[in-house]
Amino acid sequence: MLDSQMPVLATLLASSLLSPLACSLSSEPTAQDTKISGHAEETITLQLEAKGSRVGSSDSLGRLTKGDVVPLAKILNRTLQEAEKVLGEPTDRGSGRISCVRFVPDRVFFKCEQETRVYDGSKLNLKFVDVEYEDGRAASVSLIGLPGDGPFDLERALSLVGLDLPGEPHHKQPTEFLPGDASDVRVWDFGNSAARLLVDGLQHRVQVSVVDSDWARAKIKVIVNHPLNADQTARIRPVSRVGSEAKN
Repeated sequence: MLDSQMPVLATLLASSLLSPLACSLSSEPTAQDTKISGHAEETITLQLEAKGSRVGSSDSLGRLTKGDVVPLAKILNRTLQEAEKVLGEPTDRGSGRISCVRFVPDRVFFKCEQETRVYDGSKLNLKFVDVEYEDGRAASVSLIGLPGDGPFDLERALSLVGLDLPGEPHHKQPTEFLPGDASDVRVWDFGNSAARLLVDGLQHRVQVSVVDSDWARAKIKVIVNHPLNADQTARIRPVSRVGSEAKN
């Protein structure tokens, strides 16, 4: 199993470190959790109109279309049972976590039931599909190992999965996340204001990463990043101060 995953390990590492959606492993989010999960946010602008309440005019919104590879609309924001009608049974499961995070309008942790499941993507012409479920719904969908020939092309990759995003992404080559590795890692972040993607009335952001311009080592991650609703707001968890004492 491990050998079969080696071609995408670098992509998984870079993407997991850079992903804006992270969950606390502990029962209470810590200052270190916030620092790690927010690292990529330091250089990515997430300015939304009315500070997160809207994604802009209706004529400039992103679109989720059928796509050539995966019916993303039948997975994203769907219940576990609905998503698995498309994906089948999982090949691996991650332990549940109890804190989730959003980054709009500000970074905030809230109590939730979260579970990660990994699926064989071969019937969708992918290597793997990684889904993070929050409170029983698919809040994050990662499509790993895309079909394609020649050098990786961002627009073609988005088209394959049915994403039409109007804004310009933040592009970076995060060599600092793979010290000593000569791989060429590239990441494109579409924040809320660039993706302008409303699915089921919820704002989303999109992250694309690739190693050595290799389609088989590419990953597209679509992540719900909507302001908390009333129920989630009632479950906000304070961030603990770790390793330092509050100054009087």
